Parts: sequence; structure tokens; C-alpha cells
Amino acid sequence: MIADFFIIILNFFIRLIASVVTSVTDLLPEDPFASLNLSLPAEIVGYMNWCFPFTLVVETLAVWGAAMLVWYVISILLRVFKVID
Repeated sequence: MIADFFIIILNFFIRLIASVVTSVTDLLPEDPFASLNLSLPAEIVGYMNWCFPFTLVVETLAVWGAAMLVWYVISILLRVFKVID
């Protein structure tokens, strides 16, 4: 009997929090960047890529990030199994 009362109160607070979060998110726009035009002309992008190789930088950062992730995972596993300090 008392447990049912607490469950009803808890459900009320959960619905209250959900309705507050829903009302706050309804105030936000669907896509805040829809009105922005951030595109550059293709010739400018070509010159930028000729001066600074964006594709090489992105690929290098991706490989470096993957290597660091693997290193951290292996390090954590070795510490969990007490192989290293």
C-alpha cells in the first residue's frame, strides 16, 4: 500500500521532469544552421588544398587517434590484469 503510493509519487516526478525537458526542447529550433551558407567556391577550396593538404592532415589525425585509442585500451587492460603498474 505504501509502496504503491511511493511509486505513484515517483512516476509523477518522472513525468514532470519529462514534460519540463520536452517543453524546453520544443523551444529550440529544428536546425540552427539551416539559414547559414557556409559553402565555399570550389576554386578556393582547391587552392587551399594545394597550399595545405587537408586530406593528408585528416587521414594522419585519424590514424594517430586510432593508434592512441588502441594504446589506451591495451594499457587499461594490462593494468586491470596487473601485468603493469
